[in-house]
Amino acid sequence: MSIGDSNAPAQAQAQPQNLGFGTPTDGGVFGQSANAYSAGTQGLTSAASPYAVSNTMNQFINPYRDQVITDSVSRLRDQQASSLNDVRAQAAQSSAYGGARQGLVEAELMDRYGRNENEMVSRLLQEGYTSNANLSLGALGQQTNASNALIGASQTGFNLGQGALNQQQQAGGQQQMMNQNILSQGAGQFDQYVNYPNTSLATALAGLQGNPLQGQTTGTGSQQFNPGIFNYAQLGASTYAGGK
Repeated sequence: MSIGDSNAPAQAQAQPQNLGFGTPTDGGVFGQSANAYSAGTQGLTSAASPYAVSNTMNQFINPYRDQVITDSVSRLRDQQASSLNDVRAQAAQSSAYGGARQGLVEAELMDRYGRNENEMVSRLLQEGYTSNANLSLGALGQQTNASNALIGASQTGFNLGQGALNQQQQAGGQQQMMNQNILSQGAGQFDQYVNYPNTSLATALAGLQGNPLQGQTTGTGSQQFNPGIFNYAQLGASTYAGGK
C-alpha cells in the first residue's frame, strides 16, 4: 500500500458517526425540530386568524341548547294559555265575555307574553354564545401556548443536534490528525529504510576519504603506489581473489 492510499482509511474514520442526531433533512433531531417548528408556526397562524373564534366556538355548542329553548318556550306558552283562560273566566263572571274590554285585556296579555318569550330566547342564545366564545378563546390560548412551546422545543433540539455534530467533527478532526501523524512517521521510517544502502555507502566512503594514508605514496625505486579511494577497493578485491 502506498502512502497516498494509506490516507483513505484515515479520512473514512474521521467522518462523524450518526448518533441519532441526523442531518437537517432526515428524521433525526433536526427533522423532528423542523416538524415541531412547522407545527408551531401553523398553530400560531391559525390562532391569529380573524375567523379563529367563530370557527372554533362551533365545537363548543351545547347539544341541548335547542331542547332547553324549546322547553322554556313551551312552559311560557302554557302559562300564557292559563292566563287567557283566567281572563275569559273573569269576563264571563262579570258578564263581559266577548266584549271589547275582554279583547283589550287578552291582546295586552298576549303582547306581554310575546315580549317575555322573545327576551327569554334572546337571553338563552346570548348566554350560549358568550359561553361558546369564552371556551373558544380559552382553547385558542391553549393552542397558542402549545405552539410557542413547540417552537421553543424545536430551537432546543436544533441546538442540541448542532452541538453534537460540532463535537463529532472535532473528534473526527483529532482522529484524522492522529492517523495522519502515524502515517507521516511510517512514511519517514520507510524512506529511511529505502535510503539505508545509500546512507551506508556514503558513510563507508566518508571513512575511506578520511583515511590517514589518503594521498601517501608507497613503494621503492621508480614504482610508487598512491592508495586512493578506488585503489583500496581494487586492493580489497585482489586480496579476496588471492585468498581463494
